[in-house]
Amino acid sequence: MTAAADLEIVLAWREHDQCFDLSLAFDDPEDMGDRRLIWHEPIAIDTDELAKLRHDNAAYGATLTRQLFAAEELREFYKRARTRALAREIPLRIRLSIDPDAPAQFGAIRWETLRDLDEDMPVALRTDVRLSRYLSGAGWDTIAPPRKHDLRALVVIANPNDLGELDFDPPLAPIDVPAEIDRARAALGGIETTMLASGGEATLDQIASELDGGIDVLYLVCHGRFVDQEARVFLERSDGSAAAVTATELRDKVGARHHKPTLAVLCACQSAGAGRSTADRGAMAPLGPQLAQAGIAAVVAMQDDFTMETAERFLGRFFTELDRDGIVDRAVAAARSSVADRHDWWVPVLFTRLKRGRTYYAVGFSATGVRVAGFVNAVKRGHCAAVLGPGLAEPVLGSRQALAQKWIERWLLPITEPDVASLTTVGQFVQANASRYTAQEELASYLITERAQDERYSDADRERFRAKPDELIEDVGRRAREADLEEAHAVVTDLGLPVYITTSWTGLLTDALKAAGRDPQVCFFDWNNQLGPQPPVHEPSAEQPLVYHLFGRLDRPETMVLTEDDCFQWLAAWAAQRQEALPGALYEVLIRRSLMFIGYRLEDWDFRVLFQGLRNFKGNDLFRQRTHVGVQVDPTAPGVQPEAAQDYLNQYFQEGGVTIYWGTTKEFLSDLSKRIHEA
Repeated sequence: MTAAADLEIVLAWREHDQCFDLSLAFDDPEDMGDRRLIWHEPIAIDTDELAKLRHDNAAYGATLTRQLFAAEELREFYKRARTRALAREIPLRIRLSIDPDAPAQFGAIRWETLRDLDEDMPVALRTDVRLSRYLSGAGWDTIAPPRKHDLRALVVIANPNDLGELDFDPPLAPIDVPAEIDRARAALGGIETTMLASGGEATLDQIASELDGGIDVLYLVCHGRFVDQEARVFLERSDGSAAAVTATELRDKVGARHHKPTLAVLCACQSAGAGRSTADRGAMAPLGPQLAQAGIAAVVAMQDDFTMETAERFLGRFFTELDRDGIVDRAVAAARSSVADRHDWWVPVLFTRLKRGRTYYAVGFSATGVRVAGFVNAVKRGHCAAVLGPGLAEPVLGSRQALAQKWIERWLLPITEPDVASLTTVGQFVQANASRYTAQEELASYLITERAQDERYSDADRERFRAKPDELIEDVGRRAREADLEEAHAVVTDLGLPVYITTSWTGLLTDALKAAGRDPQVCFFDWNNQLGPQPPVHEPSAEQPLVYHLFGRLDRPETMVLTEDDCFQWLAAWAAQRQEALPGALYEVLIRRSLMFIGYRLEDWDFRVLFQGLRNFKGNDLFRQRTHVGVQVDPTAPGVQPEAAQDYLNQYFQEGGVTIYWGTTKEFLSDLSKRIHEA
């Protein structure tokens, strides 16, 4: 994925003074520093002066730029941001945020005509700049990019049969529906499309019904007008007559859908003759912020008249570029450059709530093909160690997050966000209000309750499992492998690696290795001095692999790293004891071999504690020189942004030694197995 530097321009409205405060913030993905300028001198945007220049785009843009960057300090900040991005050879993403409380005429300004301060050209036409109008949602709902899939589009073409009876000057002319259908199909390319093409089909209720079926792209063609200072679009009633729908009504209808499109494209219709769109006077543009509030991540709208030639070139290029990587601001920038020779190039405007512009992610590795091939080769030769996290056992034993929520409810814990609470945090609360190992004992009890309530287990079995929960886990794991040949522990075993490091509390991996005819050597990091002497470790091999438990085992509750206090004590023990405690073969692996992290989430305490330990490991420079595959990240999870996750790992390993796999653990193992077979 391509990194980009971010320049955020925020205009905050001063109601009393009828002007703006301006703040600028710059974020370089490789710079941990904060670059910010808050400018409290009034920024006056003279809309009357701009209106006089509406027929001269160059003069309009130059005047707008002069008004916005009136002070030398503001101009200098912008120039430095652009220079920094140019020096790093990465795009500059400009996010313009305009206070929604500002009068409507400021949203109607042609911000896309802003000009570069060093080169006399619009910034929106630079190939190394991505300009969008950035919106913050009124709610705290999460917008996460879905995984790449076969997209579905809903094309709505509203052509009411009584347009001529509406009292507008100029009157609303009939829409050329066949031409609009052809234009939509050409723009959308091979995207599966559902048509609501006039004749009483393009109703608000019918749109809502189709959206409920799972639509990714809403493509709307209709007339729009400002009525009583509010934008309205003219959809249809079931009898084909006009239905004037306010932007608010459309927003509420879309917002009530469980599944919302990721992208909306609001087009001017072909009805004014001579290849021009209707004079909708920018009424479509205010729908952008409204639909963004409804939960649509990105909206492309037309802020003025748009010629058909420009529309066809722009939309065709836009959807082609979007299909490449799903980054909507890059696709808009490329589409604008394709119509730079047209006088109306500035008409399309991008409204987005996407912090990094991504509308979908593709399952796979975040690294280049060469690095991935090198890693696959290391796995195939056995020059790699697997580091296994708690996620590997979730299909067998259940989710730690689910257990955390059960404990919050049972113990009435004062945790305000139970949906994101980790088991480590919850365990700390439990332990603080009970005895030392209550959390560990409760975990064993939970497994008995959840996994032994099956008719194949007798009461005697359950009593035995309470004393020896590892026997229950062994039985459940065996059944899981028999039912699913691609069970994660079985697949990891088939990799034939000599070293497995695990922060899991179970023996599922050891059981899978034994079932595959291998003789694992099992050792523990005795972080709290509970285990005593351990057997010597022979040179690990595919036949006699080393399974090294870092965070203890469930059958020895006193060895488990479960609570926050345990994590801190483990780190202290790791810093003090690792060189003497670790088997020599394992010590060399951690320094010189590629590591494959499987079954971790970025927010897991296991992941954070383990990475902190590796970050400060002796020989860390050698560690960074190798390619390591990090946690499998599902960007549909709340709060996950792909580039931000990669940045997070790069902060630990400054040379970017860890690569993320975007997808589930099962997808990662399936992909890896396929690549090894092909190699």
